[in-house]
Amino acid sequence: DLARRIQSMMDVRAPGLGQPAPDGGRLFIGGNVTGTAQVWRIAGTNTIPVTVIHTNLPPVNTVPAGKSVNDNTDLILGGTVVSDPDLSVGSGIVKMTVSAAHGVVSLASVAGLTFSSGDGTADGAMTFSGSLAAVNTALATLTYRSALYYNGSDAITITSNDNGNSGTGGARTDTDAIPLTVTHANLAPVNTVPGGQTALQATNLTLNGLAVADADLNGN
Repeated sequence: DLARRIQSMMDVRAPGLGQPAPDGGRLFIGGNVTGTAQVWRIAGTNTIPVTVIHTNLPPVNTVPAGKSVNDNTDLILGGTVVSDPDLSVGSGIVKMTVSAAHGVVSLASVAGLTFSSGDGTADGAMTFSGSLAAVNTALATLTYRSALYYNGSDAITITSNDNGNSGTGGARTDTDAIPLTVTHANLAPVNTVPGGQTALQATNLTLNGLAVADADLNGN
């Protein structure tokens, strides 16, 4: 066992505790391995095999700072990148979940991705998998659009999952949010008019179908 292996590498005739030998090449140490206090001298070159077990490290999301956007307007969110110290770019599969609380998110590029939820177009939430390279290419085209007439605070939540690709400890995740402020933009009124009309001279013509609508005046 380990105790006997250590003893086999040491000389029990050591004269002191924790003191260097006169030639500076040996070290005297004390300890209790077999139940009896002993002093050993390390002499010569010896090795103790050590097995280093890699522990899976979590992915890391880098997201942009908070953004402001008008309602009913697309906002392209560049600057979102996922890295993983256990994976080299282009190898290993990571799983991503992207969602918005009061709007939808879209990806202009979905090459190399497999969707288990949503399809990358106007999704309230989407889950997809792919290589780091494919995932980061897609996230570079991430676009947000608020729900119709919504204004106030929102957030895009991004969670990466490395699927436990490397090392012990199972799958690791990282979750970050991009805060958003949605501002209401005044909308123009909309007129509805009938098509061309024919009227007799000196005769009243009733025009049906005239209407004015304004989304800003309907509680939105």
